[in-house]
Amino acid sequence: MLTPDLPRLLIPPSRLAITIVLLAFALLIVGCETQAPNPAPPPPPPPKPAPPASEEPPAAEPATTSEKAEVIEVNSGNFEQEVLKAETLVVVDFWAEWCAPCKPVKPILHEFAQEYAGQVKFAALNVDDSRLIANKYKIRAIPCLIFFRDGEEIHQMLGLRSKGEYKAEIDKFLAE
Repeated sequence: MLTPDLPRLLIPPSRLAITIVLLAFALLIVGCETQAPNPAPPPPPPPKPAPPASEEPPAAEPATTSEKAEVIEVNSGNFEQEVLKAETLVVVDFWAEWCAPCKPVKPILHEFAQEYAGQVKFAALNVDDSRLIANKYKIRAIPCLIFFRDGEEIHQMLGLRSKGEYKAEIDKFLAE
């Protein structure tokens, strides 16, 4: 017979063929997601030019605590000495690296450390590194500032606040 045998030419795909095609497609998709190229690291910044040499030697910086006041990093090793045994009002910033609202608090406290030098001690405690202390003071959200006087917690400020709000609280406890 001269007519082609159509049923033999149109072979239906088998289950194995469909499975292989779907598996290849799945591997292609998964491979694309997990094999993303790593971006090249940014080039290093250009070096800063050296300041011009002056004929006069730089003035010696005074070593007074008021001009060198900083925010002290505290942890389980020095918390008792730096915070609980302090003779001044102490403000401890409970924070973490991953906490976006914690980041604006740091420069504010550095300013306050200069402004209130000798009157208030400022400290920062990373809650991820000092979980026992964070648990002791029931830190459930950050940023959280805790005010201490004579080794006792006297006030908590939870959440990001304005610089003016922080200053008002500090001034209130200094006036007491």
